Amino acid sequence: MMVPIKSEDFEFIFDPKSFMYVRDNVGMSKAKMAETLGVPLSTLSQWENGKTSPDAKVLAAICSIAHRGGINVDFFHRRVNKEEVIEEG
Repeated sequence: MMVPIKSEDFEFIFDPKSFMYVRDNVGMSKAKMAETLGVPLSTLSQWENGKTSPDAKVLAAICSIAHRGGINVDFFHRRVNKEEVIEEG
């Protein structure tokens, strides 16, 4: 069961390398992660290649998966405002 995170309260931005780290460390294939998130495999591949990014709702789900797998998501970047981003940690 995923830990619920409200997407409207979610303040992180996407990082492809961090996403791949989560996927690899929870033991999910690309196909399984895409299925779990309810997106096509091609969309997930675009995220991993840095061509596109998931919306806040999906990013919240990714962090829930990471949390469920015991992975700290502090490596994602916290959104401060639209112009300024700082790294957590």
